[in-house]
Amino acid sequence: MRQTGFFCSALLLASAAAQAADPKLLNLVVPDAKIIAGVNVLQAKATPFGNFVLQQITANNTGLQDLIQATGFDPTQDVTEILASNGDVTSHNGILTAKGTFNTAALVAAAVKGGANPAQTYAGATLISMSKNSQAYAVAIVDGELAIAGPVAAVQAALDRRTKQNAMDPSLAVTVNQLSTTQDAWTVSVASMAGLLPAGSNAGQQLAIFQNIQQSSGGVKFGANVDVTGQAITATAKDATALGDVLKFVAQLVAMNAGKDPKAADAASILQNLTVTTAGTSVNIAITIPESTMEGLASMITTPKATSAAAGKKALR
Repeated sequence: MRQTGFFCSALLLASAAAQAADPKLLNLVVPDAKIIAGVNVLQAKATPFGNFVLQQITANNTGLQDLIQATGFDPTQDVTEILASNGDVTSHNGILTAKGTFNTAALVAAAVKGGANPAQTYAGATLISMSKNSQAYAVAIVDGELAIAGPVAAVQAALDRRTKQNAMDPSLAVTVNQLSTTQDAWTVSVASMAGLLPAGSNAGQQLAIFQNIQQSSGGVKFGANVDVTGQAITATAKDATALGDVLKFVAQLVAMNAGKDPKAADAASILQNLTVTTAGTSVNIAITIPESTMEGLASMITTPKATSAAAGKKALR
């Protein structure tokens, strides 16, 4: 069977980024969620930088144009909000959800043509399943306004709970509400960093200081400048002080090498606005980056490669 990354690719294209996260999306969050991230695409694309990112995504992107032509679905315009949630690294129930306008019939036809199984109805939603690397994945479309992507069982479970009261951890819910109200793009984790790193990995040994992080969160707010904030909660105040010192040292090290390496100079110009503060077990960081600088970084990341067209066409197959 042909591999179909069709819907997941389309939804991810929209996540370029004040109201709180949509309750319908929050009800779909996995019950044991430890990591949640969101992007208010509608809000973000109304800003100069958000609009710039969307232009970069669409520029010379043959794959995206093929998607639009085949389905009438333009993720850069038709998706308004994205929310992703997952449990710990050992669970396989993570889902990606999106709110927007979805032409169900056209999307189903394109997916089936590309090799997906015939559409089914589950809990009042249109469910399309497909196989990839011996794993079964699905995309569900609800009333043409919600899309859910992930492992089949996880998508079905999300559909089953969408009309119920969300069972999210109360402390996590408070942080999600705060970040989604004030930020254009955000993420929060109540999982320890040690638990997120694969057991016995070299990364865990090299980044031992970061394994003391018990919880973390961060957000990005677009505007004339791009404001990035983050917070890490460590096991002890001593750990917080040590982590803060490491972050400050890294910024100083980059500044010292600014005259030797052009890339270091670019990073130093950004990090000069970095502030790191500690309070008890908390480490807080904040940095303001000029919008023009962010455009330069985004251009390097989103510049179409020679394989972009081929990759886009493959997603439709």
